[in-house]
Amino acid sequence: MLSKNTTKNQKGLKDRLLQFGLSEDQSAVYLAGISLGPTTILKLSKYSGVPRTTIYTIINQLVKLGLFKINIIGFKKTYEAENPKRLVFTLEQKVESLKESIPDFLSLYNLKESGSNIRYYEGLHAIQPLYLESLYDIKNNDTLLVISNSKEWITIDEKYFQSYREKRARLGIHTKILVQESDIVAKMKEFQRNFNEEIKILPKTTSINVDFFCTPKRVVIFQTKPPYVAIEIENDFIIVLYKNLFETIWNTIS
Repeated sequence: MLSKNTTKNQKGLKDRLLQFGLSEDQSAVYLAGISLGPTTILKLSKYSGVPRTTIYTIINQLVKLGLFKINIIGFKKTYEAENPKRLVFTLEQKVESLKESIPDFLSLYNLKESGSNIRYYEGLHAIQPLYLESLYDIKNNDTLLVISNSKEWITIDEKYFQSYREKRARLGIHTKILVQESDIVAKMKEFQRNFNEEIKILPKTTSINVDFFCTPKRVVIFQTKPPYVAIEIENDFIIVLYKNLFETIWNTIS
């Protein structure tokens, strides 16, 4: 009988596999497989709780995904889960395949009738992808414009937003930042060249609780205090307006 800790751990792993894209039955069989090692259909069915009549189909699906293998020794078959490291390899293959298809998806996306969109997002899980998506708006001569309470922004999810800054720098994106003064700004300014950033500090009387950024394709305003919400605007005239306002403020600060 499995201990409570083992059961809890397996539930967590199963949730990860579901996020990865496996079905309930596929996840259960794969977890059974990595726990049992080379085994039989009967043991896999008993350990995973998946009916024996179904498990053959599930194993064939996992074999096609590169997550299971069938060993034949003489007249005997055993079934074995592949090393969990294969999950990363399989996911990377999916990502690469999706990347190759992005131009086709974009060709359909660009058929939308209106050139203007306003979208509303709730929760970090919905807002954070906007940051990574926006990096692909920036071309060689473009600049990312940011107005931020950086202390609030980065402490919401320091690991994620620091990773975003690093990726932004690796892509060679030039970023101009108007930032509210805080105890982390000095460190940001010290390393601004490492991140291809130019930082100017807003007047001490400034008090903002948002992170704003403007690219050639969108304006995003993210509320940095709970509840976390964001507005995304895609409109050429509004983008130009915000860009001009930003540059006006930028040029008034030494």
